[in-house]
Amino acid sequence: MPKIYHYTKLETALEYIFPTMTLRTNFLNNMNDPKEKELWTFGEINISYKNIYPDTYSNQTHIAHQ
Repeated sequence: MPKIYHYTKLETALEYIFPTMTLRTNFLNNMNDPKEKELWTFGEINISYKNIYPDTYSNQTHIAHQ
């Protein structure tokens, strides 16, 4: 199962997230984390992993790069 990480205050988690087991999100272009706002691509669909990670990509690291 994929993992989702969400940083929040304990009080917020206890009051809102855990009782409903839901997270409210914004559109990606409105997120406040610099990495979330960057344009990115799914490797191997339109850019090869070998081109994205030329210094670290190998057959052994293929899954890690995904």
